[in-house]
Amino acid sequence: MALKTIRIGSMTDIVQYDDAAFPEAIHTEGPIKVDTAPVNPDEVLRLTDIGGLVGVVGPVAATDNAIARFDGATGKLIQNSTLLLDDNGNLSKAVDDLDINCGANKTILLTQVVYDDLRFPAGSVKGAGAFPPTDTAYKGGIVPAFSTGPNNESIQFVAQLPHTYKQGTDIVFHLHWTIPVSGAGGGAENVKWDFTYSWANVGSAFPAQSSATITVDVQADVLDDHMIDNIVTISGTGKNISSMIVCSLTRDVGVANDYANDAYFLEADFHFQIDTLGSRQITTK
Repeated sequence: MALKTIRIGSMTDIVQYDDAAFPEAIHTEGPIKVDTAPVNPDEVLRLTDIGGLVGVVGPVAATDNAIARFDGATGKLIQNSTLLLDDNGNLSKAVDDLDINCGANKTILLTQVVYDDLRFPAGSVKGAGAFPPTDTAYKGGIVPAFSTGPNNESIQFVAQLPHTYKQGTDIVFHLHWTIPVSGAGGGAENVKWDFTYSWANVGSAFPAQSSATITVDVQADVLDDHMIDNIVTISGTGKNISSMIVCSLTRDVGVANDYANDAYFLEADFHFQIDTLGSRQITTK
């Protein structure tokens, strides 16, 4: 009795599927590729790049867009799953939460640049210097109002880089603020901000503070505009999670053409890059 083998090509020499002797040449191994559907009545299957039928076997039914999983360790059987991947590349789970287990001391790593804010709202900063700004009622809240002088007024705050921080990358300090009186539009009306910072890793000494300034002309700005201004980009070379920055922010009223009204501080922020959901260890990435 002949081997029961799938017939590749046309049936010209036999009259039935069973017990037919097929040429030895068609018993080969390797990948197969469907060419076209049968055309003539005596054709069973038309293939190019003929090889042995090697592949996996799946269930009789599956969930649309479900990711196939191996069933057992043979590499031949697959099974359905509740993990879905749609045509747009969106990953989801059909039922329950999407649980991700990266294994011990592992985490999800982002390869594209993603930013977050390390924030210091008005209520979290200290006005403990010689000349602090005055807490002032504004829109139902309280904000520090930096006056036009005669003294420069300052606030102080301390930041810690979180465990999501992409170590070694630069951070950008910026300021959210507003003015209670519109600029007159007749010439420069400047608000000058002076910023100092000292940044150190855990186990390292805090260096002498560095400084940066920005002068903003508000002559064309109207009252209550929410303004945001970048003051400085700080190199993060060698800096790690849990490093800390000691900071101060001062309105310098000695600037030429000083704006003749208060400047309301809303919040200070560091924009920083993130690359993980957290750290692999308690104190290290």
